[in-house]
Amino acid sequence: MQDLSEFTGFPDLGVAAERNPETHAQVARALQPSFSSRVLQGCHGVIHQVVDEFVTQLERRGEVNLTEWVDYFAHDISGELVYNREAKIMKSGDPTPDIIASRKMSYLGAVIVALKRFPLLKFPLFVCLIPWALASGISTFGKTVQGYARARIAKGGKVRHLDLLEPIIPPEGSIVSQESKKRSDDWIVAQANSLMAGALGPVTNAIISSILLLCDWPETMKRLQEEVRATFESYDDITVEACQSACPYLNAVIEEDLRLVTPAPFGLPRYSPGADVDGHFVPPGITVQTCNFAAARNPDYYFLPREFHPERFLQETHQWYDRRFSNDTKHAVMPFSIGPRRCTGATIAYTELRLILAKLAWALDVELPASGKKVSWEEDVKVYATYRFPNVWIKCEKAKLVSLIA
Repeated sequence: MQDLSEFTGFPDLGVAAERNPETHAQVARALQPSFSSRVLQGCHGVIHQVVDEFVTQLERRGEVNLTEWVDYFAHDISGELVYNREAKIMKSGDPTPDIIASRKMSYLGAVIVALKRFPLLKFPLFVCLIPWALASGISTFGKTVQGYARARIAKGGKVRHLDLLEPIIPPEGSIVSQESKKRSDDWIVAQANSLMAGALGPVTNAIISSILLLCDWPETMKRLQEEVRATFESYDDITVEACQSACPYLNAVIEEDLRLVTPAPFGLPRYSPGADVDGHFVPPGITVQTCNFAAARNPDYYFLPREFHPERFLQETHQWYDRRFSNDTKHAVMPFSIGPRRCTGATIAYTELRLILAKLAWALDVELPASGKKVSWEEDVKVYATYRFPNVWIKCEKAKLVSLIA
């Protein structure tokens, strides 16, 4: 991961790339206020606004490239939550240089990881696999997002809404030396970069995959629509809290999606400190990880493992509970990892997923167009540092008499 800084212009890649467990713990503790209930609740309003814009654009356009539009959504929401910046990409409906560069970042990350296995050939292979224009464009993108972070720091408390950086930006009037302020600003920029990366790839993957899986399994889509439309009398009644507490099938859909298509395509590797694992000693410095793709499709853990059945995550008392899944090892796949390195942004990710799926299910009927092709998860989806989905079109129509367009 540190090699990536050479090409992005990020001197520090933030908490996600920190290898030292003690340093990581210190940084994670410093970031805890950014994910407090106060901040998360303060972000609900802007999350609603961006989700509403996404749903409105899908209804207005009727047939859209899902992959493109979820990218637009992810950049709009990450801009608001991290930088307090209005990107307004969905309003324009056109990809920006930031979007184009961020897609290439995923490819670059995968190439750098692969080149580590060929140290003697690293430079010539890099020249062959990474054109200069690509490396230069990514470097420019790195400088651009650093600029967004520094602009947010300069705003201090003069912002439109709470965001994830607000708790870690020193209050106005703090008396510090120029050197201390530079160190503080550089540290905040590094964490902003990490938060931005987490707000893009993982959430994008989950939204695209959940919508496509629901389109592939129309009976599951109908059940989700039935629950959401019965729970909320109007579109405006949909809240984060009610989605979490009153929509068990919605939450089961999300868990089943995250089982089949985890936020990160790789196993979230960790360096062993030297420990016994399942009766085997793993020496210090060895990289260990779990292949979530294989675990999710292992019949020892899940019944019908390759199929999309949210029912496996329902309580036995639920009307749609299916006993066929009673022996499943529900937590064989941990999509956001566990322990001290569990993704700190998991709560935000769940919030976005609940709102976007609930509002889509309430307001629109979504399906693949007649000419559309189902996605093969093994053949059509590319894996770099994140998933790269093919261009998939979906058809969106307002549900019955429901319309969000004035």
